[in-house]
Amino acid sequence: MKLKIYSLAFLMVGIFSYQTAHAQADAAQFLKAGKEDGNKLINAYLKPLFDGFGASLNNGWYNTARPHGILGFDVSFTLNLVPISESQKTFDATTLNLNSDLSKPRMVLVGSNGTSIPTIYGDDKTSTSIKVVQRFNASDPASDSVITSFPFPPGLNQPYGVGLPTIQAAVGVGFGTEVMLRITPKLTADNFKAGMFGFGVKHSISQWIWTDKEKKPPIDISGIFGYSSLNAEFSMGDNYLKPDSTYPGALPDADYKSSQKMTFTGNGMMIGAVVSKKLAFLTVYVGGNYNTSKVSLKMEGKYPVTFIETDVASTNFGKRKIINFDDPINIESSLNYFRGTAGVRIKLLILTINGEYNIGKVNTISVGLGINLQSIKPFKL
Repeated sequence: MKLKIYSLAFLMVGIFSYQTAHAQADAAQFLKAGKEDGNKLINAYLKPLFDGFGASLNNGWYNTARPHGILGFDVSFTLNLVPISESQKTFDATTLNLNSDLSKPRMVLVGSNGTSIPTIYGDDKTSTSIKVVQRFNASDPASDSVITSFPFPPGLNQPYGVGLPTIQAAVGVGFGTEVMLRITPKLTADNFKAGMFGFGVKHSISQWIWTDKEKKPPIDISGIFGYSSLNAEFSMGDNYLKPDSTYPGALPDADYKSSQKMTFTGNGMMIGAVVSKKLAFLTVYVGGNYNTSKVSLKMEGKYPVTFIETDVASTNFGKRKIINFDDPINIESSLNYFRGTAGVRIKLLILTINGEYNIGKVNTISVGLGINLQSIKPFKL
């Protein structure tokens, strides 16, 4: 299950996976304890993954404080890694406020006290399982009935997570100002489509501090702003989650096939300042900025989940039935925090290579490769 959910998350950012239907079935297991509790557990399990996605949306905007001269430009590609701390490897299920109403289906953790459950980056060996239990007679514990049970997904047991990669172009427009764009043409393949847009501005503060145009400033200082937006959608098509049509409550297959889809959205914004010093082909830079981001993955449409009839007055008491959930899963991560950046860039003619470490609520490591021409007028590499 760990690989199924992990591949599902990457599917929505452009890495195609044919395991999506299985991942939907896994999510349906959690829904047997109710939509609310299922979402709480899935969000807690995937939180470090989506936090990393959100943080990496704001990476790669700069590798120097010096803006391009007029019509100077660069094109860069940045890969992002997310170091996983010990606190990101587990979560405490006792803080999730899961349902405790005995008359409703409730989750019971087996093999764990609930305070140290692995997240997607946690231990790849876990004995924790989940029982979905309902009590038919509130005063009689012996009337507890197990509706279903399944193992809780283990983690990947890895020290680094993968953030979203970025592709960016920038051009100098004069007046110590550089404009940056992140535009990915809408990609479409079978039932999948995705697109990205972003823009940013870098403006030299150094020019207002050291006004003598005949002398180079000892360091470069600039203000920086960036905004990114990513959207992706995957319609399930023939991989839709199907019900067992022998149980009551099932809708026509066409209702499930036409409605089921996954949507991924991500938005990030950063604003701050960067300081750099160029030494021959080497540039050292540090930055400080305020970051916000929000990413979400949703299962939209109608999804059938098999339950046991728990109404003792029903003629179908104890028999299986289908309950249909609309838009059942919503995984979200929102971040608002200050962070610092320290990095180094090497420039060989027009080729640039840079690496940086970002320290904040979520730490990230970025490595970039680009083509850079500092200025057309006057011409400068």
